[in-house]
This record gives sequence, C-alpha cells and structure tokens, in this order.
Amino acid sequence: MLDRLNLEEMRTQGTRWKHRRGALRALWIALGVVAVFILVIQTAATAQPPLTRNQEQTKDLILLILLIAFFILVIVAYLPIRAYNRNAARIKVQNAAEQGAYIKECLEEMKTHHPSLRHGRVDGHGLMVGAELVMDEARTPAKPIRDHVERIAIDNGLLILGAGESSLRFCPPLMIDRETVQAGLERFEASLTQAEHEAELL
Repeated sequence: MLDRLNLEEMRTQGTRWKHRRGALRALWIALGVVAVFILVIQTAATAQPPLTRNQEQTKDLILLILLIAFFILVIVAYLPIRAYNRNAARIKVQNAAEQGAYIKECLEEMKTHHPSLRHGRVDGHGLMVGAELVMDEARTPAKPIRDHVERIAIDNGLLILGAGESSLRFCPPLMIDRETVQAGLERFEASLTQAEHEAELL
C-alpha cells in the first residue's frame, strides 16, 4: 500500500535535495582525490628502487586505508541519491493515481450535459485516460465530432489525441498538479461544447 504522498512533499524533498547537492559534489571530488592518491602512490612505488619489508607494509597499509575510504565515500554519496529517487517514484505513482481518478470523475460528470459523451465509455489507468464519443445508445462512433474536438482543443492550447474509432486520449505528465488538470478539463469541455454546437447536438 502506497503512503499518502502529495505534491507538497515532493517539493519539500526537492528543496532538501538541492541543499544536499553541494555536499554530494564535495563527496564526488573527494572520491576523485582518493583515486588520484592511490594512483600516485602506486606509480611512485613502481618507479622507486625495491622497498624494504617495513616500507612495503606501510605502503600496503596506506593503500588499504585509501581503498576503504574510497568505498565509504561511494556508499555515502550513493545512498541519498537512491533514497531520493525511490521517494520521487512513489510520489509520481501516487499523484498519477489521484489525478487520473479526478479526470475520470470529471468526465463522468460531463456526460450529463454532453450528448456525445453520454453513452460513451470513460476508462483508463493512472493518467492514461480515454473518453469515447458516440452518437446514441447503440454507441455509434462519433468520429467527425471526435476529430473536430481534437482540432478545437489544440487551438485552445490543449493537446489531446484521437485513439481507436472515436475516442480521445488524455496523457498528461506524471507530476501534473490539480490546478493544471482543472484548467485542462475546462478547455476540453469548452472544445467539446463548441463541437457539439456546430454539429447541432446542443
């Protein structure tokens, strides 16, 4: 079961992520420095005359410490990125479910005063929602009206795409907010109303 996450939490986490970027950059720089030290020590050891047993042990100990430091820095730098990506994915999925359900609910409400929607199906998963435009209870496809609504909507600044014989697809971005969804639905309804008027259905 997904936690109840929302856009405000996403924005908060995004702000925190920005604050961590400087620290993460410093960690990656430190990784580079450690790697360079390892290469320098190894190269210097190769160029020098054979080392005594104590010198060899000291060199190996330094290399071991540097390698351990290197892997610790990798883990420290990776964990915040992984945690942020996982939370962001959960928030996007939750938002898609909520906004998609709202779109379908609004389209169902539009059926009461739009003849071409009244007997059509409204279906979809998440933010991939489709609305079928039909002429009557027998669900005769209203392809000309569908095509006209699509053109009017594009003129009104709303991108919707035809699908199947007489359906329209709504595929907004995963992180769309409620205000933008509402504005898009208002433009869709205005486009549908205009097309139905011109087809003398209203």
